[in-house]
Amino acid sequence: MKKFIVLAALLMMVFSTHAIAADVKIGYANLQRALNESESGKRAKTSIKAEAEKYQKEITAKEDKLKALKDEIDKKIAVWNKETKAAKVNTFQTGLKDLQQTTQKYDTILKKAKAQSEATIINELREIIQTIAKKKGYTFVLESSAGAILYAPENSNMTDELIKKYNKKTR
Repeated sequence: MKKFIVLAALLMMVFSTHAIAADVKIGYANLQRALNESESGKRAKTSIKAEAEKYQKEITAKEDKLKALKDEIDKKIAVWNKETKAAKVNTFQTGLKDLQQTTQKYDTILKKAKAQSEATIINELREIIQTIAKKKGYTFVLESSAGAILYAPENSNMTDELIKKYNKKTR
């Protein structure tokens, strides 16, 4: 009798699992690819790259100025008096410190700008994923760029549709 009850319970679990699984539809999207291939993502990258180039020009100018000062110090240090040596070395050290601070400041600005633009785009992509998922009856949508999906049928991949809809929305 015990075996019969256990067998009946197991059969109920198996059949109820199949019934639940039949209602589950799982899709996936690669948000990193959508970010990189979408028009907004490309514009954001271009904008940040242009800003980085502008900052790099300023940093290069400061580096060139410091290099010229260092060359001057190396050539003339033997003939300068104590005060001139101290003043030139102090100017060089101050310029070097300023260069380091400027580089760190610009690096921080660029990282924040990149993170902010990516976060904005990712949030907009998520909204579109929800719309697609509801329209197509998906129960779950997974993110595939993290490598957590080992296998999934290609027809469950929503990335191309996501990019198309996002590009259409952001034109």
